[in-house]
Amino acid sequence: MYESREMEPQRLLTQTLQHAAWGKTVTAILAAALHTVEPGAAVRRMVQRTDDTLHIAGQSYNLRDLQRVFVVGAGKAGLAMTAATVEVLRDKVGGGVVIVKDEGPATLAALRETVRTLAPVTVMLARHPIPDERGVSATRRMVALLEQATADDLVIALISGGGSALLTLPVPGVALSDLQQITDALLASGATIEEINTLRKHLDRMKGGGLAQFAAPASLVALILSDVVGNPLEMIASGPTVPATVTFADAAAVLERYLAPDEVPLAIRSAIAAGVRGDMLPRPQPDNPLFARVQNVLVGSSQQAAQAARRTAEAHGLNTIVLDNLFTGRGPRGGAGAGGNCP
Repeated sequence: MYESREMEPQRLLTQTLQHAAWGKTVTAILAAALHTVEPGAAVRRMVQRTDDTLHIAGQSYNLRDLQRVFVVGAGKAGLAMTAATVEVLRDKVGGGVVIVKDEGPATLAALRETVRTLAPVTVMLARHPIPDERGVSATRRMVALLEQATADDLVIALISGGGSALLTLPVPGVALSDLQQITDALLASGATIEEINTLRKHLDRMKGGGLAQFAAPASLVALILSDVVGNPLEMIASGPTVPATVTFADAAAVLERYLAPDEVPLAIRSAIAAGVRGDMLPRPQPDNPLFARVQNVLVGSSQQAAQAARRTAEAHGLNTIVLDNLFTGRGPRGGAGAGGNCP
């Protein structure tokens, strides 16, 4: 689970570093990089409140003009991001649902520690990277909340890595078991996170701008913590607040590239084929007027971490150059989700 506290250098000081002349310098560099993308700190840097005015990345929202502020979201950083958001908004939060990864006793302990400070936002647990019924149930609860939103409300969506699995609402005709099967197959196939999420967008009502659709006509601000190389907002957690630029044909191409027909559940083959024929509506496109009331804000990324590390190294007298931060890898199963980017 993402850390919710500031990263102190001494927490990174291993035995080897303790006995090295350059140990404290290394830990200071690491701490600076990690602190820059620590979810709570990332949110607090981007979201401030002055009396009844909320300032978010150059935009201002008059809280007196708003009837309610809802906080929703999904991702492994959800707990820390929610705590920071509620801390800033204080009494203005009218309710919320945020879905985070169930990592066992550690998650439950963190929830028990923060549950009072997060009220009235409800934090719910679900499985990652393979979605489960808890994720579907939590997403339905989120949708029920969003459907109450009016043009006088503001919705703040907290999006981070892992959100694709945690935020799950299958399209009609596709069962959760179908999504579980196809996710497992694609994770093992070598498909990239972008390719996996291209398919997911067309099988799930929340992805590819779906959350923005449910939040309309309320104003929507999405605070996005990237775990995808290059930070394509459309692909982070499958872009629930971002217009889609991929198509059903793109989704069909992913299936054809990585899986044999008998590896794809019939319901999924049928849904994608219907979309290619034009029998299903495409995901919301960039020209959709609903996005005029949507502000998507990148609050943290690997690039920001690399630059923070560079600045700290230079402050310690080192000559630096950032060679690249566009690396990706694969875990033992071969899937992109196991190699650093979280679906």
